Amino acid sequence: MPTSLLARLTLAASATAILALLALHALRADLSPATHMISEYAVGAHGWVMTLCFYAFALASLALLGAWQHACGGASGGLASCASS
Repeated sequence: MPTSLLARLTLAASATAILALLALHALRADLSPATHMISEYAVGAHGWVMTLCFYAFALASLALLGAWQHACGGASGGLASCASS
């Protein structure tokens, strides 16, 4: 997969995760973001939104890793060689 496509996928998945989390703050006004962990949003009627958020964060992380690995020379170069240059 090309690096530019992976980069766009990373941005789209990150935006989805952040928007889902922001929506949960509005949907679950009974939970204070300062005193409750984000995993507590998964309990209740709007739990599917938090599940979407978790999956979007995971997809963004994997897409970023793939783009980074592709930009750093794939399996032969590895991520360590990219970080050292």
